[in-house]
Amino acid sequence: MEGTCPVCGYESARGDQCEKCATLLDPDQLINPRCKIDGSTPIFKETKHLYLNFEKIEGKLKSWIEEQKNWRKQVTALALSWIKEGLKKRSITRDLKWGVPVPIKGYENKIFYVWFDAPIGYISSTKEWAGKIRKPEEWKKYWTDKKTHIYNFLGKDNIPFHTIFWPAMVIAHGDYNLPYDVVGLQYLNYEGDKISKSKKWGIFCEKVIDSGVDVNIWRYYFTYLIPETDDTEFKWKEFEDRVNGELVGNLGNFIHRTLSFIWNNFKGEIKNKNISFFDKQRLRSLQKKEKKIDYLLENVRLREALAEILSISSEGNKYFQDNEPWNLIKRDKKRCESILYFSVNLCKDLAILIFPYLPKSSEKIFNYLNLPKKASWDDLGKPLKKVKIKKPEILFQKLLPEKIEELKKKVTEPTRLEELFKD
Repeated sequence: MEGTCPVCGYESARGDQCEKCATLLDPDQLINPRCKIDGSTPIFKETKHLYLNFEKIEGKLKSWIEEQKNWRKQVTALALSWIKEGLKKRSITRDLKWGVPVPIKGYENKIFYVWFDAPIGYISSTKEWAGKIRKPEEWKKYWTDKKTHIYNFLGKDNIPFHTIFWPAMVIAHGDYNLPYDVVGLQYLNYEGDKISKSKKWGIFCEKVIDSGVDVNIWRYYFTYLIPETDDTEFKWKEFEDRVNGELVGNLGNFIHRTLSFIWNNFKGEIKNKNISFFDKQRLRSLQKKEKKIDYLLENVRLREALAEILSISSEGNKYFQDNEPWNLIKRDKKRCESILYFSVNLCKDLAILIFPYLPKSSEKIFNYLNLPKKASWDDLGKPLKKVKIKKPEILFQKLLPEKIEELKKKVTEPTRLEELFKD
């Protein structure tokens, strides 16, 4: 069922919540309610349901929310706004045929409301996993060990369920860990409007994989678009400019120019591992940035962390350009080798830093450096003991205008539901 939201006036609000203002609703609160399938006007009938009485736990819930200093401001503000309005009893059952049946006498024809039973699946799925790996008690490490930090990643329309519904249930039960961070993201739009599969308006994930473009290129731009504090928007021109300017022209350029110079001029091997006093100072400055990146990732500020990584590769490009190894090699080969040793170590650190974002590209760099595919985060800042690389290839291909037009046709056509489930 959908209708007009009584709070913000959004005309396609659902019977349980408005997607635009995130207000929790009951079906009879909708203005001009209608069936989403055929547009008919629903008939309201009296029936019996089970409810959670949030009023009884409102005080504990409010105190817990106010204690969360690491949450995003908009998440805390939204959660406290519901508390301020006064929490009401919420129905946890529905008159539907599909869903989890209620195992209580007199409610056999009811199912549980999805936002009552779905979060419980967070725990039960962990227990199931522990059973499969033959460590039946392992799940407790995640849900009862107070040292464990649980992160919930969700869109802003799901914030109330992870700051009110689920935490209230956990507090009432008393034995399990509450979320450490509720990472409530804003909305991602497409070229000036809301993404809609029915209107064929947006980028559709199932088509991205087969688009013919390196998936790490998509991962890069989608990371840039993460709506961490405000709504963001996919724009094709920006996609082209950022990929070509930042991913290809900055990160990819520094890695390739460093490794290809070593390959072409030193047969892939660096023997002089001495770093000058000034380069050591520069290295310490870059290591401070790496610590900042670590902090940002811990606090789920993914876009900021990516921007810091790109600033490191930008400094690497400037360092390479300022030292002009193509000229230096003619008059001071030993110093040139030292410059390249500094640069190749920076390539190694960048490979580690981009792994959470661009895993396949990261593994390619590790391979060129003759390192294990997944170097440890603890290896950041540690100089390479041996530099004997393999022949490098270009990491990212530039996106040409004709390729962008081809992509638009491929990834903006949604797959019909029946195609996804056909044999």
